[in-house]
Amino acid sequence: MPKKKSPEDFFQRAREKGSDINKSIVNGSAVKKHIEPKTEKKTTRGHWGYGTDARDHPGPHHYDLESLKDFVRMMAYGIDGIYGDPKAGEKSVLQYWKDFTAGWRRHASLIPPEITQSVTNFIKIHLRDELGLAHRKRLRSYGTTNHFIHLGTQLWEKDWQIYDKPRIRVDTWAKIQLYVFTSARVGEYIESTCRAGSGRGLYYRDMTFGVFRNERGEAEFAHTSGARCEEYDIDAGEKVRLHSIQSFCATTSFLAADLMSRPEHSVHEGLEPRPLFCNPVLTMLARAIADNAFRDYSTMEELLEIEPPENEMYHLRQNESVLSKPFFHVVSTGEMEKADTFSRRLRELGVRAGYLRPPTIHDFRAEGLYLVGRVPPSPPLTRLLELMLRTDSDR
Repeated sequence: MPKKKSPEDFFQRAREKGSDINKSIVNGSAVKKHIEPKTEKKTTRGHWGYGTDARDHPGPHHYDLESLKDFVRMMAYGIDGIYGDPKAGEKSVLQYWKDFTAGWRRHASLIPPEITQSVTNFIKIHLRDELGLAHRKRLRSYGTTNHFIHLGTQLWEKDWQIYDKPRIRVDTWAKIQLYVFTSARVGEYIESTCRAGSGRGLYYRDMTFGVFRNERGEAEFAHTSGARCEEYDIDAGEKVRLHSIQSFCATTSFLAADLMSRPEHSVHEGLEPRPLFCNPVLTMLARAIADNAFRDYSTMEELLEIEPPENEMYHLRQNESVLSKPFFHVVSTGEMEKADTFSRRLRELGVRAGYLRPPTIHDFRAEGLYLVGRVPPSPPLTRLLELMLRTDSDR
């Protein structure tokens, strides 16, 4: 057993390793958390607005409750309403207040919690009554199976749009499928506008592809994308039988019973044949093949010839060169695709499909969250989970 070192020996060893050589980073300045540029802009806006109000209305400010109430009231009057209502919505005023408190904490110091909560209640009670702030202006819309099928039919059977590159059509549909089948947030797969410049999104290193035998002994592909998992049955012809499940990343330990209570979209229900464009994995495989992502396979024909062993997941190994590459990337630059680009293409597709107000990713996500726990687990899905967990834990 090694000899126990005294505190003097501990710090002497630190000095010998160079702790006293260069201490330029040690100073009395506060260290602020790194935030994204858009978040910084929002917090700066709130801080600047309060400074302007203080100049126009001299008197006690900073952490004075009456002054802050007056400031947030002025702010509520200044916000322009939307959806045909000139008044601000309650949630908009609360968001402006939240941005201000975050900005003030970052540029000055923390406002006492009891004052922050009091002003929040002031907005919800007194300002709401005085201004008639609407709690909700736009009714919640839900992207259902019919919307999904209709968009797919338009894109793959009736569309007259000619994209600059054929892969744009595949990429657009692949993203729609991912969001519909997983109820994920926008920023989980592509770079959201709230995280502009961050490069956050889905990378090849976050994905796992595999093949296993289902309960009928047929080959079946499975694929995980970050915190989600999907699977499909291989059928000859133009129709497929479709399942879908959701899971955490392969490195996360959990019980299958807990997993089955996670959100599922209504398109998951039933095992009846559906159009081929409903297949949530085929487009993912096509994207991977186009990027030469697999180490041992370069064509779809080679993938479809795989004969997986019994009771074991056969993993499709990826090339090292693609692991740090965004799955949805701009071809010309290799950067993560931006959410505003995808949002524009989705809206344009919805307009071509005949929708006055095309369904959005948030609408499809709302549908999935609404159906939490409504679809009971089935033995094939439980078995797939067991295979994925077993093989991933051994990697």
